[in-house]
Order: sequence, then structure tokens, then C-alpha cells
Amino acid sequence: MTILLVEDHEFLRESLRTVLTSFFPKSGIDIIEAEDGRKAKMLIEKGLRPDLVLTDQSMPKMTGIELVAWIKGDSGLKHIPAVLMSIDDISPDKHQADAFASKTDFHAIELAVRSFLKT
Repeated sequence: MTILLVEDHEFLRESLRTVLTSFFPKSGIDIIEAEDGRKAKMLIEKGLRPDLVLTDQSMPKMTGIELVAWIKGDSGLKHIPAVLMSIDDISPDKHQADAFASKTDFHAIELAVRSFLKT
């Protein structure tokens, strides 16, 4: 199982990686990191097919909202679940993400990941 973790703040990206690894220690989850939506899009365009995209909402170069819209707008990618994370409130009716979580609520992130990866 592969998670594409997209977060522009290095410390938070590393924290999320550590937390995700601790949630699923024996499930063989591979976490690929990108520092913004544009880098994540490049990885996908080069052939990466993650089982889940976990992305920050607000980032430079390409936001998580734009990344999710791009994924969901592509018939070959739209099946990939996307979880949008933010510090701010997210209005689900305005975005195409499959789930939403506060990026500081690790329990909510764990539940979202589990629901899509069936671990």
C-alpha cells in the first residue's frame, strides 16, 4: 500500500510520516512525500499510483484543492481516494476530496486512512 503525503511544512510532513508509520507498523505501508501539489502531480504523471493521497489544503505552487481537482478530473486517477487536511475549517461541498481532517488531529487522519486502505 502506498500513501502519497503532500505537505509543504517539512516538520509537519515528517511528523505525519512518523505517526502514519506508527499507526500501521506491520501493514507494509510505503509513504511517498511531496512538498507541494505540483511535485505530487509530477510524481503521478511519472507513473506513481498511490492507494491514497493525503494532502494539505494550502500550499505554494499548487494547492491540495487543485491537486485533488486534477486527480478527480482524470478518468484514470479519479478512483484514488484523497484526504484533504487543513488547520482551517473545510467546507466539503466546495471540494472534491473524499474525506477531510484537521492536520493536527492525528486520530481523525488515522480513521480516514484506515477507512480507505482497509487496514
